Amino acid sequence: MLIIIFWVVFFLILGLTLLAIYLSDVEKFRKKLRRKEKPAGAQGQSVSLAPHEIKINRLENQMTVHKTELEKTKNDAAELEKSLNQIRKREAELKEEADRGKEFVQKNDEIMKKVQEKLTVLEKDYVKKDKELTAEFSKNVDLTRDIRTFNNRIQELENEGKEKTEKIEILRHKVEK
Repeated sequence: MLIIIFWVVFFLILGLTLLAIYLSDVEKFRKKLRRKEKPAGAQGQSVSLAPHEIKINRLENQMTVHKTELEKTKNDAAELEKSLNQIRKREAELKEEADRGKEFVQKNDEIMKKVQEKLTVLEKDYVKKDKELTAEFSKNVDLTRDIRTFNNRIQELENEGKEKTEKIEILRHKVEK
């Protein structure tokens, strides 16, 4: 896009330069004709020069129009150059902004990667601790069942011991009688 604008401005300036050269040559030609007319003074020559004067007037009008167009084209070229500079400035700003955006995205990606690594480590630790907890819970359940069984057995043995002690006492009382 910038290359196209550059070439358009280049050819526009080249065309304006050629037009200015052409118009300066027309002006020199007109001055030569006026120099020739002034010394003549005879009516025959002035009558024969009348069509030339009409042509000169027409050329002068064209030259005025061309000068106006030249000025307009110069102004347009200056505006295009100004626009081109503004576009280049804006392009540089956008590139800088895009670079900052890329840096921001890279930093975010790095942070995200670190967070995901930590999350993976934490998940592994969680699974490991969960297995340990499950094993401890199972062991606790087994021990609680064993304790209950042992308590029941102790209770049974104590009851048996009391019954035997009572029987012994009864038998001792019988023996003493």
